Amino acid sequence: MEIEQNRHVITIDVIRSKKENRLGPAIREKLSAITPDRYTFLPALSRGDEVQCVVKKGENPFSAIREIRFVLLDYQLKIGLGIGEIEIPESARDSWDLSGEAFFRAREALDHLSGADETCVEMLSGDLHQDLAVNSILTLMNLIMNDWTITQFNYVMAYERYGTYDKTSEALNVSSQNIHKACKRAKWDVVKQIEGNLNQLLNKREW
Repeated sequence: MEIEQNRHVITIDVIRSKKENRLGPAIREKLSAITPDRYTFLPALSRGDEVQCVVKKGENPFSAIREIRFVLLDYQLKIGLGIGEIEIPESARDSWDLSGEAFFRAREALDHLSGADETCVEMLSGDLHQDLAVNSILTLMNLIMNDWTITQFNYVMAYERYGTYDKTSEALNVSSQNIHKACKRAKWDVVKQIEGNLNQLLNKREW
């Protein structure tokens, strides 16, 4: 059994999942598009309608949340981010084989979001003051992202991947002007800065 401190666990519950047909296969197919770059344990489905993962050390968990939101854009999601200790058995195949306080906190964050009818996010780290500050910011950022159109989300993610408007334009076969306009309307520069600032806050925490 390996025990690691200060790890970031994301647990996601699909809202109104009981109304969806063939939810499991559809979600698994969408999750298969995620590359392993940001994750120690990739997002994996269990319990029929819940997704869970462990973010790699040094990776921004808020960027990971945005990536998962993108591939699951067809669904409204409750997203819990838990920070703390995790226990990794030698036989672990995915995050559902793990345990520890980070998982308990992610689950508790989901419980706090009970009753939500659109995508929402909460973080629990064990530091009440930090959680209050971060969750206040997450609420405002979430208001921005919930207004993103499919096109805006697609262009933002592609622009992040390719790094310039010209390269994104070439990859998507869309004018760089349209991509720039979509990213500007999505307030991508603001969201990107918030993600970076929040990650810095977590990295400066005293454990």
